[in-house]
Amino acid sequence: MGSLKGWIIVLILILFPLPVLAGQTQENENQGFFGSVFLGGGVAAGNPSGLKATDDNKRISSLNKQSGHQQEIIPLIMGEFGYSFASTGTKISLTNQKSEKSYADLVLEQSLKGLGTVSFSFGYGKEDVWADPYITGVDRREVDEESYNLALEWQEIIGSGFSATLKMSSVEVDKDLIGDRYYDLRRDGEIMMAGIEYLFPLGKNQVIIPGFNLEREDRDGESNSCKKAGISLAHIIEFGRWNFTTSLGVGRREFDKSHPVFHKTREETQYEFSHLVTYSRPFGWEGCFIHGLLAYSRADANINFFNQDELTIGTGIGYKF
Repeated sequence: MGSLKGWIIVLILILFPLPVLAGQTQENENQGFFGSVFLGGGVAAGNPSGLKATDDNKRISSLNKQSGHQQEIIPLIMGEFGYSFASTGTKISLTNQKSEKSYADLVLEQSLKGLGTVSFSFGYGKEDVWADPYITGVDRREVDEESYNLALEWQEIIGSGFSATLKMSSVEVDKDLIGDRYYDLRRDGEIMMAGIEYLFPLGKNQVIIPGFNLEREDRDGESNSCKKAGISLAHIIEFGRWNFTTSLGVGRREFDKSHPVFHKTREETQYEFSHLVTYSRPFGWEGCFIHGLLAYSRADANINFFNQDELTIGTGIGYKF
């Protein structure tokens, strides 16, 4: 349906973003190497946006309707490998579990004892986009969109349940034909996101985590520049070896200028839901875990071309050391 990288992005957000419960064992406190690997797969189905570069919507007949239903099998390989310095509380790692835009990130994490934990990451990513998404009746050509991504995170701020994140990306599109055709649709630019979450314990075996984020896309073309505000709520509950994580999110995007192809200013409301079930130590295997997930996302736009909905169902097994 979409590119493999696009579906991996969805699964990164589902499988790996949430804090652990307070009662779980602290990780990587000892000096030495640490890491994890996750192997899985599933089925992804839905109606992608007309912007999404897939094999099934290379040629479109109209700009006034959403893309048709698509489905594909998705493999998933994820991992992390790093080294922990116990004497200083410093960790260095390479992972593809950190960013939704990067192939992999180099991460430096530093414990500040009672002040919390600060981490800095840098990564590089590339994905396929259409050189000109708005042509009909002929095959659209894929080009690369490259991004350089930075993130700064502060967890357990001054010993509290607050965590804050600041992310910045520099984006460049190779052979941006639509930007040449319409000045206000150029896609090179910068993206900045700031978010905050708070972890509320509900007894010993569950927490809720409300969150709020603001995002600004400052593209060279004003019609592709936008601001976004979003809220989220996650609930995590643990029963023995079982862990259940449910997440909800709603966001609103408003663009800066009227779209020169559709002659109206683009607006979107985005909805996200995911439910993840984790079973630890299957068959008594220490360090192993099994994930099962269900996720749904939807974007309702005031222009049909940008509407999209996606459903993902999958499972996999992992090992952490």
